[in-house]
Amino acid sequence: MPGVRAPWHSRSWVTRALVDVTHPLLMLAVGLLAVVLRVRYVADIPRYTDEINEITPAFDIVRGTSFPLMSGPKHIGALFDYILAGAMLVFGRSPDLPRMVILVAGLITVLVTYGYARSLGGRWAGLLAAGLLAVSAPHVLLSSRVAWSASLTPLLCLGAAWALDYAVSRRRPWYLLATGLLAGLALQAHPSVVVLLPGFAGFILLRGRHLLRQPQLYVAGLLFLAGFSNVLLYNWQSDLGGARSVSQEYPDEDLGTSAYVGNLAEPARGLLLTVASAVDPTRPPTILDPFVLAVGGLSALAILVLARRETALPALTVGSALLLLPLLHDEFVPLLKAR
Repeated sequence: MPGVRAPWHSRSWVTRALVDVTHPLLMLAVGLLAVVLRVRYVADIPRYTDEINEITPAFDIVRGTSFPLMSGPKHIGALFDYILAGAMLVFGRSPDLPRMVILVAGLITVLVTYGYARSLGGRWAGLLAAGLLAVSAPHVLLSSRVAWSASLTPLLCLGAAWALDYAVSRRRPWYLLATGLLAGLALQAHPSVVVLLPGFAGFILLRGRHLLRQPQLYVAGLLFLAGFSNVLLYNWQSDLGGARSVSQEYPDEDLGTSAYVGNLAEPARGLLLTVASAVDPTRPPTILDPFVLAVGGLSALAILVLARRETALPALTVGSALLLLPLLHDEFVPLLKAR
């Protein structure tokens, strides 16, 4: 009848129905956006760099003439080469195949981001996190395109973090096995992943001390070693050949403890620019840009709120990386240096 309001429970049902329909539609939109942004110009932007160095061993694997422990650069394990060789056997050889493999890994990373964020803050938090990564310029242009082994590390590290967080918060120690294996594979994908490991260990000591009594933690340690056992074997055979490869790969960088103080601010600067997608080629990026400062402030606030309410793992891993990265590199400005 006119002037009679619908019962509150009817309005509530309609609202829930709208939310139930809206969320999957937005998920689909985010997924399509992630695909379109990554597929468009995948072979042209950015221009090919030294990717061939990490692609060449895959051809020898396909031919069966060599089964290397390491990739072209001898400080990087051959994980990516074996994945690429498998793709060549299935799809055939193509100039764009290496980048397409990385593109698929990038899309899976968006999906894993949704799952991890949803487990922490619900489905809308998952949608927001996936949406932000879907349009992140460094992730679109670098980690979802350039055929480097390092482009696999976001997926592997995120998967390891999610499994660890789940194991600690839900008291499910079996998930530590996934953490150990994925962290080991991430470390062989690029050695800079080592800067995240103290954050993982600190999280276990801070929030997951109950896991110290569980045998799964120590099995996870063995799986971690197995994940980059080829790197350990190579360095044993070559008398630390991986360490020599790092000095050859970055001959002009000022590294080590003597340069630590001078490099200390660089990771934070690079992180700010990367999170804010400050990759405008027409002008040098600066952390004093109001947008960069706003994004950095909101990101820091989100990490602190998350640490207080849900999990300290992101705060610990970011803090660990910011403190240790100055020992390994002296420049982190996007785009190519942000890997």
